[in-house]
Amino acid sequence: MARKKLDPQEFNLPSQSVGYSVCEWETDGHRCRYPGSMSTNMGGTGPWYCRLHYGCKDPIFGAQIIQASMDYKHPTPEEIDAEARRKSTEYCQKIGMTRRENESPEAYAIRRKQWLKEKFSTALKVAA
Repeated sequence: MARKKLDPQEFNLPSQSVGYSVCEWETDGHRCRYPGSMSTNMGGTGPWYCRLHYGCKDPIFGAQIIQASMDYKHPTPEEIDAEARRKSTEYCQKIGMTRRENESPEAYAIRRKQWLKEKFSTALKVAA
């Protein structure tokens, strides 16, 4: 069964979203607005539920989750990219892979890629 497309404005979704990322739990004509990311179906066809509704057996608690989700705003692709960059930078700083003084962004990116390549090729050799 195909998932129902949603109106992005109704669910506070970014304008380029087709509405497939919303939890499918409904109560009294209201649908949960949290991201639908969990399903018991291994085929990828859903139904998809948020982490709070996944496995929820209590309709009263399910309705409370929907009420709490009404103000949820889905992140835009730009916000998702910014968060990924922030986490990547934080991790690189944690392991000591910071940009050297007078190092261009391009040179830094090449050095990071080389470091990852060496790290994972060594890990693959150890695992073999």
